[in-house]
Amino acid sequence: MILQPEKTKFVKNKAKEVNDISLQYQLAHAAFACNRLLEHDFNEYCKKRRSELKEEAKTASKESLQTINEKLDELQKPYQIYIDYLNDIPEDGARVVRIPLSNRTQLVINLPKRILNEAVDPVTKWYKNPEAIKSLRKKTAHELGHIVLNTEEIFKSYGTQGTKDIIGEDEEAAKIFAKTLLDLRKERNEKIREDPNLIDAF
Repeated sequence: MILQPEKTKFVKNKAKEVNDISLQYQLAHAAFACNRLLEHDFNEYCKKRRSELKEEAKTASKESLQTINEKLDELQKPYQIYIDYLNDIPEDGARVVRIPLSNRTQLVINLPKRILNEAVDPVTKWYKNPEAIKSLRKKTAHELGHIVLNTEEIFKSYGTQGTKDIIGEDEEAAKIFAKTLLDLRKERNEKIREDPNLIDAF
């Protein structure tokens, strides 16, 4: 079946819109990979946490029991990783925050919008500042490291600080994770460019 010209134009414009928006989300592929890894880790965390809460319930007051039941219900919700850009956080303020909703739990990677504005031209929708792009990728990779390495701490946290409160050895581990992830991505891209059979595939 051949589409009408107007429909074809609409479809192509939609594809361009998706492509343009995708330029804003560095390492989105890695966010999906982290989601997959966390399915197992989150299930293990839930088993452990349910056991703890059921023990607490045995000696809890009526008021405390209601809170415990709410926490048990929350453990039933699926989670999703999102990337969001905010105007009101400083350049070094990237973090993961946990946002419980009625039907799911969001892990939101909050990044400074100022760096996005420096990285992607709002008119052409194309990259314009290599250093800003590197900064976004580094911050995204770092917070993905916290999601993978500090799962339990994140799922127990509330409020807007999120992983901003993670310091010391865990912070150093997230830095190592970020550098390793970005180095592996660079290595993969170099291998693709060197292989004529793969250039067209990517």
